[in-house]
Amino acid sequence: MYKDEERKLIGYGRKVVAVREEIGMTRDQFAATLNLSETLLEEIERDRHLISPSEFRNIEMKLSNPFDPAWRDTDAANYGEETCIAYYTIIRLIDEKRYKEAADPDLIERYIMGYRALAKRIPKYVKQLVEFVKVMADDTLDHEEVIQRLSLVLGITKSMLRRLISKPYIVIGPKTEYLFTRLEFRILLKIAYRYWLLNDIDQAKLIYRALFFNIDRFCMNAGDRVLFPAAVARSLGAVYQKCDEYDKAERTYLKGIELCKKYNNTDQLYKILTNLAATYMQWKPRRKVEARATELFREAYYGAKYTGHTEDIKKIEDAAISFDILI
Repeated sequence: MYKDEERKLIGYGRKVVAVREEIGMTRDQFAATLNLSETLLEEIERDRHLISPSEFRNIEMKLSNPFDPAWRDTDAANYGEETCIAYYTIIRLIDEKRYKEAADPDLIERYIMGYRALAKRIPKYVKQLVEFVKVMADDTLDHEEVIQRLSLVLGITKSMLRRLISKPYIVIGPKTEYLFTRLEFRILLKIAYRYWLLNDIDQAKLIYRALFFNIDRFCMNAGDRVLFPAAVARSLGAVYQKCDEYDKAERTYLKGIELCKKYNNTDQLYKILTNLAATYMQWKPRRKVEARATELFREAYYGAKYTGHTEDIKKIEDAAISFDILI
């Protein structure tokens, strides 16, 4: 499609018209956004123009990128910096499990504000994320009700993405796909954790396994690769450990340690080391693994001390003492 020759894309004009109408722009406004003349845009929409590779790439880039500030009007003048700050604040608070703060109405309003002039598909995504935050912030819900509501949000999100992909005039760009994928991952992670709290180990294992073996699809950028793969490995290893499947737990923890070192995730590293040491002490004859377990406990202890996690230091010490190991 990107050969160095001009080509006429039959029916491509209909796609351009559909997106322009969905956004609610006139032809002259849309032409200015695409850096084209109104006459040229009209020719493209009527399939009367031979589109050059450079024109094709320019149009596709714009249609694929609904986050481009060009998709705004005067009512969304604050789109950009304010919206991004609000979004990343919400994500950070979710990561820190501070759901009440993430569900703050003023913060959510600032987040939504910048998307009012975007194509209709993006506010739908925003609503799903906001709903996810509100569910997690509601302390009155029990575990089963949280699972039920999050499953509903997950189903809506996945069906929404399927509908978008099925529309020939909508181009799913990498940013849009990433947003849906990240939301799906977060919801699944929370559902699995709730099953774990309910002691429904089979369901928790099923979800954690699916996340672990599809981790490359869910972690599409550098920040996620640092944060999530090791956390999922630790959770899945803990499930195997609880099921007395120590060989699988060992393999999963070792993979988690590899991921921690690869992406420099010190926060998860010492936690996985602690779990692996406990696995060895529960699984194999004490005389064969005690030295190795002691070494792992010590490495975890100094890792937690280095990162300044005082609460985790106490947990590591207590775990070692439970096996009569002195760090």
